[in-house]
Amino acid sequence: MKQLSFISFVFLCILINGCKNDNSNCSPVGGYEIKVVESNLDDAAFKQVTVDCPKNKRALGAGWSVVDSTNAILDGSATFFQPSFDGKSWMVNAKNNSGFARNWKLRVSCICADVCPDKAFKKYQRPNEDSAK
Repeated sequence: MKQLSFISFVFLCILINGCKNDNSNCSPVGGYEIKVVESNLDDAAFKQVTVDCPKNKRALGAGWSVVDSTNAILDGSATFFQPSFDGKSWMVNAKNNSGFARNWKLRVSCICADVCPDKAFKKYQRPNEDSAK
């Protein structure tokens, strides 16, 4: 799952140029930001964190970590890792597999960005065979 987040991040970095209001020279993605949300520090067996993107932005990718009170990364596993149906948030459920630290928290980092209207994407799409004739 960490590999998927990395791929999303690289794709985003390649495409960022910003959205113009008139969409005449619009990159597919702009207004990039990373929003980080953490759960409480305690010894709960499982935790859930949802990161909501700011208004009019969409979640393009995410990453997560299980950390101790000093923010050192612990051994953990995600039991759920998925964006919302509308792309406005990302949810992660995880558990602590570490025997080292009993108290832990779940940290989720979500890539949020402005996404241009559908017509802006058309110039980046490969023409279909019908339109090439």
